[in-house]
Amino acid sequence: MRIVEVLCQLLYPVSAAGAAYALRHVPRARRPYSP
Repeated sequence: MRIVEVLCQLLYPVSAAGAAYALRHVPRARRPYSP
């Protein structure tokens, strides 16, 4: 197994969970205001 493959397998779910967490807990703090 190559190191790149292991890193991809480990980092992809972590980054996906981090993105989902950020979208949930920071819903409108960094978005521009839209009516």
